Amino acid sequence: MGAALPAVDLAGRVAVAVAAGDEHTCVMLDGGGVKCFGGNLHGQLGHGTSAAWGARLGETGAALPWTVLTARCSSCPAGMAFDAAAAAACRDCPAGSAAAGGAVACSSCPAGSAAAPRARACAACAAGTFARAGAGACVPCYAGSVAPNASAAGCAGCAAGYFQPARGERSCLLCPAGSFSAPRAAACVEARAPPRAAPRSRASARGAAPRAERRGGRGGQCAAGSVAFEGTGERGCTQIPGAAELSAVAHIWSSKAAAPPRPAPPRPAPRFWRAG
Repeated sequence: MGAALPAVDLAGRVAVAVAAGDEHTCVMLDGGGVKCFGGNLHGQLGHGTSAAWGARLGETGAALPWTVLTARCSSCPAGMAFDAAAAAACRDCPAGSAAAGGAVACSSCPAGSAAAPRARACAACAAGTFARAGAGACVPCYAGSVAPNASAAGCAGCAAGYFQPARGERSCLLCPAGSFSAPRAAACVEARAPPRAAPRSRASARGAAPRAERRGGRGGQCAAGSVAFEGTGERGCTQIPGAAELSAVAHIWSSKAAAPPRPAPPRPAPRFWRAG
């Protein structure tokens, strides 16, 4: 031992790193490469055999075989991607992204599709639902709007004269006759005549939208959210019940049904005759 212990012949190379096992030792040499010697019951020397090496004459120096270092790389499974910052490990793809097997990065889902955490691929949104880019789930369309097709990035509002009271629908419903609706309406509003003067209401056609309607006489125009009427001694516009929801401003004016009487023509001056 001590100074009497001979050095291991490394064929003129210098060890730059040493790792000692239970019954074997490995050294990394200058210029690269690794050589191991000692016990090899489990093939730990990397020589391709289970025979011990270095205990007999002629097994060191140039005769000491190189240890074969085989790199074993594993691809990340689907739904995971390579993460160099996490000790070169695979990490789960977050919601709104996906990755196929062996991906180096998770891909964000495009608009109209979504993905749960650790998804293999993004799934298209069904009709009646929508999703923004990078969404983790598809969202049902709100009342008053629809998505007729799959993979929608947003919902379209119902046009005036149509409505949709439910969420997650793909088509709008036509307002029944005698009712109105503004764009993106969740319900239609019934057009009713004003309660006084027993007016005659002009009912709307089925699926009509609030609109301006011109009248005769002194003239005028009904605002959105009102309906024209005429009755005894007056005519004009009246607000539809619930028109506040349509943001309409109603107005009404009155005028006499009969024209004003014309003034009587002047009487001629009396003439006098003298008798005889």
